[in-house]
Amino acid sequence: MDITINDKPCQGEVGEKLSRVALESKAHVGYVCAGLGICQTCYVTVLEGMNYLSPLSDVEIAFLSEKQISESARLACQATIVDEGIIRILSRPEEVRRMVLNNPLSLFSYSVEMGKSAVERFVPGVTNVIDRIQKGEMQGQAALDEAFSGMGAALQFSMNAARQSIPFKEQLNVMVDFCQKMLPFSEGSRNQGKGESLR
Repeated sequence: MDITINDKPCQGEVGEKLSRVALESKAHVGYVCAGLGICQTCYVTVLEGMNYLSPLSDVEIAFLSEKQISESARLACQATIVDEGIIRILSRPEEVRRMVLNNPLSLFSYSVEMGKSAVERFVPGVTNVIDRIQKGEMQGQAALDEAFSGMGAALQFSMNAARQSIPFKEQLNVMVDFCQKMLPFSEGSRNQGKGESLR
């Protein structure tokens, strides 16, 4: 498979969701709800290879506007690789970062458009979530564990990114190490609970 996320070559295979490919390759795509389809942080634009991905899910239809869909938007937690080929995607945070660097004025119209889409899809999105809860699709410890895992992965990525970009790295590293050990959904606390070494 030839998968590129934010210009980073990634490893993935047929049957995997884009969010899982990103997570395993440490590419920046949001993971906050761990694939439950309730947060939209994994919003991506498919630059190439849409035909190698599964059709839009009910969750995507509920949360994405027609304009976003027409512009090749997907939710990475819903898009599954269905065939071998070249897939290139751009995450929303990376898209915003590039705007800040290349054309900061475009951020205004981008923000307006994203806000308009969010308002437009609020009722259908909430209705979709309620329907899935009523059907029992989002209950139980497994769903909670997945959500905590997603939050932990998002926090881990943010901390690692901060480590590389903030000038006072040494002080930040101490704080990050502490958070990774103590937060209930961090990798460190899960390992500690299992009796494994944190380092």
